[in-house]
Amino acid sequence: MKTIKLTYEEFEIVKIALGYVYDEKIKFLKQHRATLGKEAFMAVLNQAHKYWDLQYDLDKGKHDV
Repeated sequence: MKTIKLTYEEFEIVKIALGYVYDEKIKFLKQHRATLGKEAFMAVLNQAHKYWDLQYDLDKGKHDV
């Protein structure tokens, strides 16, 4: 996995996006795609999908944590 540095503005966008319900998160991220830049957008989206999938599985009781 590649680590990238986010600017404060990028971090704030990501932080807010992770607080929304799934559809709203995707919509929010896409609205800010230009601000994030392609590399940051794709990295965040990939990590976010992993997080959301885990949360979904946890809600359904599929993972022991």
